Amino acid sequence: MAKLWALLLTPDALLQLLILWPLELYEAAAILPVSFLRRHVPALGGALVVLMALHGILLRLFLELLRAIFARVTYSRDPALAFRSFWRAVQDHYAFLEPRRVDWQLVHQLFGDTIQPATSDDDLWIALQESVSLCDDPSLAVSRAAGTLTARGHKLPTAAALKFQQLTLAAIEREHLTHRGRRIANNRFVCGILNAETCPGWRIGYICLTAMHGFVEFPLPRVDALMPSWTTGGPASKMAGAGQTLLEGSSKPGDSKGGAMAGSSAVPVPEIYDLESMRWSLEAILLGLGDVDGLILDLRFNQGGGSHVAALTVASFFASENKAALAFSTDEKLPGTTPRFSKRKKYYIPYTSRCSRYRGPLAVLQSQYTRGYGSTGCLFDGFGQI
Repeated sequence: MAKLWALLLTPDALLQLLILWPLELYEAAAILPVSFLRRHVPALGGALVVLMALHGILLRLFLELLRAIFARVTYSRDPALAFRSFWRAVQDHYAFLEPRRVDWQLVHQLFGDTIQPATSDDDLWIALQESVSLCDDPSLAVSRAAGTLTARGHKLPTAAALKFQQLTLAAIEREHLTHRGRRIANNRFVCGILNAETCPGWRIGYICLTAMHGFVEFPLPRVDALMPSWTTGGPASKMAGAGQTLLEGSSKPGDSKGGAMAGSSAVPVPEIYDLESMRWSLEAILLGLGDVDGLILDLRFNQGGGSHVAALTVASFFASENKAALAFSTDEKLPGTTPRFSKRKKYYIPYTSRCSRYRGPLAVLQSQYTRGYGSTGCLFDGFGQI
């Protein structure tokens, strides 16, 4: 009980409990009438969505600034504390300790007990690397620098995917879509009707969804731009490129290009408004396509992002049944050393009669570049004809 109170009294937990959670509850309730108004009075409802999104972003930016101030004040370079925090995080949240037969207590004895206040950053880094290597999991790694992380330090697949996406979409717009189609929602959607040369005698719609987030973007600076890290230019940042065998950070200016393919320096829009923009865009696309003989949903370049709610929202526009259909189920690891998991939670494709739906033949395209919740969308049984 004392440990629980200690966690609740941390500055970050207090900010979440007193400000962020009530804010999210207010946003979840307020978006319902605004969404209804947006469907019936698009100009007014859309303006309210934008204003609410901007308000949420500014308030979250202020909270991040407070967190940065608290972190600056309470900053500690204690190596033992750093390793203990890392060890507990893996113990509480990594679900494969038991399946991979990892003795995490032994890891603490081998490396944690040897960490002293005088331990250097290099020795601490080696201890973290060796601890992770004992898990024998390529998807689990630590990075010495902040930035975009890619598995095993391989940047070429990401760069190749971005180049392939740009060239292919440009070719599709030029060669296959009537009047070169349209791009909307921060270039997350490419849509149109296949031309007569591509599909003679048929009216086939085409929708390409390149990501599951980022449908709205405000060019506001992040907190790290307002308050640079005190480690910038320090030994750790200078040595960030050394020893990164599993993960590699990328913070070059050119890496921020490409939409969903890379990180952005702009403040992320709260998910509830991002999803509303996605719904708005999909409704406009389906209404704009009109009566079609078939529809292609192209997820070949989808880089995921967002959360499972985004994938479920997309699926709701194509669900064939007049009721909520089961999409997938998950369970989560509960904190602690024992392999305890939460009760399996089922996720359903939401059904509502208020939005436009497509009921005809549907083809869903995917490729080796489809990632995250973009690939999850290809697995839903609630779609129409695939």
